[in-house]
This record gives sequence, structure tokens and C-alpha cells, in this order.
Amino acid sequence: MINSKYEKISIEGGNMKSELLPLNSDYKVKHIMWPTNLSKEAKQALLYAIALARDFRAKLFICYCAQEPLPAGGQRVKELLTEWVDSYQKDLEIKVEWEAIITEGNIAESVTCAAYDKKIDLIVMYANRHPYTAALFGSNAESICRSAPCPILITHTNEQSLVDPDTKKTDLTRVLVAYNFSKYSRYSLLYALTLAKTYNCEIHLLHVAEKANEDLEKLAKRLRNALPPDATDKIKYIVTQGKTYEEILNYAEKHKVDLICVDTREASFSPSVFSATNSLLFGSTTDRLLRKSTCPILVVRPFTVIQEKVNSEAFKVLVATDGSSFAEAAVNYAATWHWPANTEFRVVNVIEPLSSLGPPTTHYKMASDLLNASQDLVTTAALKLRDKNWKASHHVRGGFAADEIISEAKEWGADLIIIGTHGRRGISHFLLGSVAESVAAHAPCSVTVVKHPVSPVSSLKAST
Repeated sequence: MINSKYEKISIEGGNMKSELLPLNSDYKVKHIMWPTNLSKEAKQALLYAIALARDFRAKLFICYCAQEPLPAGGQRVKELLTEWVDSYQKDLEIKVEWEAIITEGNIAESVTCAAYDKKIDLIVMYANRHPYTAALFGSNAESICRSAPCPILITHTNEQSLVDPDTKKTDLTRVLVAYNFSKYSRYSLLYALTLAKTYNCEIHLLHVAEKANEDLEKLAKRLRNALPPDATDKIKYIVTQGKTYEEILNYAEKHKVDLICVDTREASFSPSVFSATNSLLFGSTTDRLLRKSTCPILVVRPFTVIQEKVNSEAFKVLVATDGSSFAEAAVNYAATWHWPANTEFRVVNVIEPLSSLGPPTTHYKMASDLLNASQDLVTTAALKLRDKNWKASHHVRGGFAADEIISEAKEWGADLIIIGTHGRRGISHFLLGSVAESVAAHAPCSVTVVKHPVSPVSSLKAST
């Protein structure tokens, strides 16, 4: 039985003027990636990836990251991947063009780098259901969700399948979009419209009011304005009240939703000191959905779509450095990766506030020395990029590191931030915090956090 609060606020269709600019529902999915660790569980996501590649007529890339050097150039891995792909293609009675990518090093970094290199539009991957300790210790799936330049479809074991075992077709009938009126949740809506166009499915646009005194009827009217009336005729607008992740999960279960779309900024629908602390300790709404949902989750990041960059428009990469060995790894990574030809770099360093203790002359000298050192630091890093024939500028800012890096990204219009990290894990990381983590959580664009150099990519191509 449907909960009455859903029936009361649910509005069918829409005929009001959109409060936002018209959505472009023609986003093209041309390249799909399946990252794998070759486990039986991860293999389940391959079925989805092949089916989606068929439906979108996209090319499939399979990415395997080895933790140690592979014998014979990874030939056995390539043979195994070929067996798996051939098996699923035979089962689905289709053929898709595909390519294997074999790398070595950090898994999340390798997947993110390959996604940029191959201009991936959608990543399909399996993730373990982590307990609450995942909020402290993280996971590869979490890292990829934070840094990938495209949406990520997360699957788990023991969930309803997107592929009908009898018809072999992608069974996508109802897509739930968690919407909080932010520009980030708008990306989720954009991707849902792409799915609706491909699969002729229903879109359930859900907003959760967390505050008890919010006017639900007013929110429902505002929700109707989120879409132009001609976007799709299969849409339901729903406003409910309660804890965000609980309402999303309850609605998805009651209405047999096939897929939930949520953005990576879905930490809270109503930000507050408490919700921010709660998110830090126990994970965001997205984290909870990934752990508890009985259907796949599509995590939609702010799009860094390289293919949409015209020749006259640069792909902007901001490299943050503080002179440490970790920051040096980030600069080296930026200098050696295979970027689009129109890529432009900016190196930024932040001078944090000095203590006011001591005589003014000493304070002024320290500030002057720091400024000179910072200028030398960013100049040297920019020269390293120019030596690789990249266009590179540099900038020194004053303030708190994470805030200033984010501000620089916004003001310059960065498409990607590259930053090094000290690599702390567990309790020490939780207590001490991290500039890299803060930037990753609040940046206006994708963020790549570099810990170790990434090995060059090798490929095996296979096609019909």
C-alpha cells in the first residue's frame, strides 16, 4: 500500500514554466567503462556494461589495475577478459566493440585517469557494501565517485537485475531522481532524461524536506518547475518529509524503482552544523544509499565532459602544490599524463595565515620570504609543464589552503583539480583532516587525488 504522504503531494505531469533553463536531454553516451578486479562479484557489472553498450551503441572499455607487475604483459588477464566478454555477448546474442586497458598502481587513480584519457561517459562498476567504518576508511568505489569525470553506475550482489533474464533486454521502467534544487542534482536529472529517452521509462522526481516547518505544497509547486513541460510525459513529482536517505529508500521499495539517480553532493537536503557532523561520522546520503539500496545506484558527478569542449575552448586543469613530495607527485602526474590537445594548466600555491606573535619586522620578513618561496615553487612547477609543451600559468593566493584552492577553481573555471595527499588512513586521517579531502568534497569540478605515480596504459582492442 502506498503511503498517504506520497499520494497527497504527488503531482502527475507538468504544465508550468520551468524556473531553470531548459535541459539538454541529448547527452550522448559513446564510451562506457567497466573497472574490474577480476572477482566473481565484479563480473556481474560486466553484464550491465555490455547491455548498456548495446543500448547506447557505445564502445566498451574494460579497465584492470594490477597491484604488481604482470607476467607476459598481462596476456592471461586479456585472455580471461575476452572469455568473459564473449560469454556475455553470446548470452545476450549481441556483439559490442570493446577494448581492454591494463594498468599498474593505485586503482582509483588508474580508473580516473583512464576515464579522462578515453573520454568515458559512464562507468559501470561493482562495489562491496561497506559498514559505517567506510566513512572513516573509504573504498575504491568512494574514491572513484569523488574523482571520476562522468557518472558511475554502482551495482551490488543480491539486488534486482537491470537485465531481464528471459528477454535479455535492459529492464528499466522506473528511475528515481533525488532532487534538492541544487545545480548538482540537476545533473542527475539531466542523466535521467537521457535514460528516459533511450528506454521510454518513468522518471520519479523526489524532494525530501528535512525541516519540520517546511511548506510541502510550496515545495511541490517548485519541484514542478524543475522541468520544462515538454521534457517527458512520463514524470511524477513527489515531495515528502523525513530523513533523506530513509525516504529515498522507502519510496524506491514501495514503487519498485529500478534505478536511483543521486549526485555526489547529496550530503544533506538541508545543510546544518549537525548534518555536516553527521555526514562526517556516518557518511553522506549517497554513502547510505550505496550500502542499503536494493537496486543499482547511478552516482552523477558535475560533468567534466571533454567531448563537449570545442576547439577554441581550453580544458582547464588546476594543479595545487605546497612543495611537499606528495604535491610533487601531483605535478609529475599532470606533466606526464595524456591530456587532450587543448588542455591548459594553472599551478596554485596557498600561503596560509602567519601567527601575529613576534615583532613586526620579523613578521614582515617571514611573509616576504614565504611569498618569494611560493613564487619560486609555482614558477618551477609551471616550467615543468611547459617543458612538456603544455600551456601553463601560475598563481599564489593567501588564506586557508582548501578554501583558496576551491576559490581559484571557481574563478578560473577549472574542469579538473589535481592535488597530492599525505596518504594518512584510518583514525589519524579522521582526526587530522585533509586538504585534499576537503577539496574533493566541495570543489565545483572533478578532483584527482594523487598518492603514487600511475603506470602507462597498455591496451588490447577487440571489436566486431
